[in-house]
Amino acid sequence: MWGDQENSKHGIRNIISIVKFALNMNLNLKLAVRNLFNGRVQTFLNIAGLALGFACTLAIIVWVRNELSFDRQLPDADRIYRLTFETNTSGMRMHFARCWEPWVSQMPAAFPQIEQLVRLDPYRHTALKFGDSKFYSDMVFATDTNFFKVFNIQLISGNEESVLKQPYSAVISQSIASKCFGNADPVGKTFLLSGEYSDKMVLFTITGVMKDTPVNSHIHFEVLTSFVKPQDPPEWAYIYLLLKKQTKPGQILTALPTFIKTVEKTSDKRDFTPYLQKITDIHLYSNKDREVEQNGNVSIIYLFIVIAAVLLVVSLANFYNLNKARLLTLHKSIDIQRAMGSDNRHIIFQTIIESAICCLSSLILALIILDLSQQFAVKFLGFNLFPDGIGDLAKIWPYVILIFSLSSLTGSLPAVLSTLNTNINIQSLGAERITKRPSSYGTLMTIQFSLAIIMMVSAIVIFQQKRFIFSQSLGKMSSDILVFKRQAWEIRSKYTTLRDQALQDPLIKNFTASMEEPGGETMDAMLVESSGLDENHKDKPLYVLSVEDNFLNFFDLP
Repeated sequence: MWGDQENSKHGIRNIISIVKFALNMNLNLKLAVRNLFNGRVQTFLNIAGLALGFACTLAIIVWVRNELSFDRQLPDADRIYRLTFETNTSGMRMHFARCWEPWVSQMPAAFPQIEQLVRLDPYRHTALKFGDSKFYSDMVFATDTNFFKVFNIQLISGNEESVLKQPYSAVISQSIASKCFGNADPVGKTFLLSGEYSDKMVLFTITGVMKDTPVNSHIHFEVLTSFVKPQDPPEWAYIYLLLKKQTKPGQILTALPTFIKTVEKTSDKRDFTPYLQKITDIHLYSNKDREVEQNGNVSIIYLFIVIAAVLLVVSLANFYNLNKARLLTLHKSIDIQRAMGSDNRHIIFQTIIESAICCLSSLILALIILDLSQQFAVKFLGFNLFPDGIGDLAKIWPYVILIFSLSSLTGSLPAVLSTLNTNINIQSLGAERITKRPSSYGTLMTIQFSLAIIMMVSAIVIFQQKRFIFSQSLGKMSSDILVFKRQAWEIRSKYTTLRDQALQDPLIKNFTASMEEPGGETMDAMLVESSGLDENHKDKPLYVLSVEDNFLNFFDLP
């Protein structure tokens, strides 16, 4: 019985403690809201400044996280490598992302460590005709029947063992199927395809539909076709190896030179240096000739990480400074709380609640800003901050919690430091300092944010300039210029006749031609000899764009 009474008393004390805590919390919340409302100008500055800093920081975190995730969605990503060769032919050293060596297909038989070998032969700027739909695509490849065993793209229709088994069969992406066939089943239907420089359309039969390639892939596919003659080597192809478990790439690289000597039959004196590049490293660490798509750059990643850290630190510093200035104006409220029996612990707890309310409001506003900025980012920055939609933010909840915790503690830090140093004797600081501090803190905040914004704008400009240099077509710079890209040989062989007839039209001012689009991929290369050339560059080729003699005049280039 005595034990039952003690348990009962203990339970009552717990209930009383909970009630007191709830009442105190309710009172603290009311006081926090009242204080924030009374200082609504400073509250607005706090929330707006934090929201801007949080939005920029979270956007960078999402983008960096996406850049670092390229190709990691593949189940066997740690075993997939791209095979490339650095060659030295007659003194000219080149390193292509793709291979043309015909003996590559013999490697699985010679190397038991290779589980699968897949070739991807790009059609390049492919003309496609699905019924009445006609368009071009740079994401069309001929590939081997074992493609889906390596890249693991899910098939919506068809069997991965047989969809690419027969000649002239093709698998299209879900987006292409929806675009060209709507809700109808495209399997069994046909379409026409013409690769770069081809002078005829080839008929293919759709044997399967695959899901769209994830955004965070270094290579994307809209149409995959079988090889018409699988036994014939492709002219140029990207080669991917799926190594067996426990296999080290060095085992293959060590034996490759001996294998090459046994199969290389060309009379040219060439040096082959083989490389196996992990598929997860291609996007950020590969800058070879003839890359399948424009890759990222790990240096840009580091730059944006630094910018995110600076923005967050600046935002927290401003939050600290504004809260410190605000603390100087709350001496009357603090005196009243003391008169009512509050000690320093309660005052600090009160400050933490106010800080948490500001930080939570700022986070909500930052998420709204990010949601509204998606279309802006795609249109003006050239990349999508949230390739998987706003749901990307759900993947960074640890960072959100960390930022919220840091900012809440930062906002309450002035009260904590004042307690330790001056026992929160706010009034003794002097009334004359109350009116001066906010102005100085506001000036500091302006300077800090200005420097952070300058850094971010500079980084974006650098990123955009790099993007322009590598991907922008000069022909698209003016609305008065029409570009006819990569025409078939039949048309190119009659260029002079085509030009002369075109210039007879009064609407056509000038007419010129180049081997490739200016600013695009330059296909021709040669060695050059020049006095004063650095020794490290003597074996590197000079890429040459062949153009008509009026090319510079056409583009008003001096």
